[in-house]
Amino acid sequence: MPIRVNPVILLGIIIVAVLSVGVVASARSGGGTASDALGVAEGQLGKPFVMATDGPDTFSCSGLMRYALRTAGVDPDAPWVPEEYLGRYAPVAQGDLQPGDIVIYPNWATMYAGNGMLVNANEMEGVVTHTPMDVAGEPLGIVRPGAAQPLEEPLVAPAQQEIPVEQMPVEEIPVEQMPVEEIPVEQMPVEEIPVEQVPVEEMLVEEMEQVPVEKRCW
Repeated sequence: MPIRVNPVILLGIIIVAVLSVGVVASARSGGGTASDALGVAEGQLGKPFVMATDGPDTFSCSGLMRYALRTAGVDPDAPWVPEEYLGRYAPVAQGDLQPGDIVIYPNWATMYAGNGMLVNANEMEGVVTHTPMDVAGEPLGIVRPGAAQPLEEPLVAPAQQEIPVEQMPVEEIPVEQMPVEEIPVEQMPVEEIPVEQVPVEEMLVEEMEQVPVEKRCW
């Protein structure tokens, strides 16, 4: 006897399964967004800069990025070295800059806050603050947290079949060598032309005073 299943119950089971898969996928990807990380970073404004710390009370430049990404659920273990962010997340063109993107300078990690401003733990000012991008200089690169670095698939060239080439035999053609007659060349006598030696007057060279050179250290 076939078992009848209530369509409502079956639909409920399907919905629960789909939601479960979505929750698992969200947990694996971290769940947070770059916008969430920006909100966390903005909440640390005014806190002291301390080298090699990542919160919650003091921050280095990379420490602030680590704390914001970890707290927002984007990346539980972001890099300590600023330049390593460029290989960790997907690159972004400067014309496509969005709030929450990480902007990397030499030995300095910052986060774009919008309106041309960067939120960062600033060693010079000693606190977490906003810095204008036009003051910061030219960045090394920009990346977007939460977007994985695309993997480059190696291009595999198809195997090339070797085509055998028959070598044709080459016949050797004998070449007759013509005798070369030696033509005698008469050597003309070379007359020696006497060269008068002109006396060279000795010139007196005055000794120049040595001017002391000033040594400068740049």
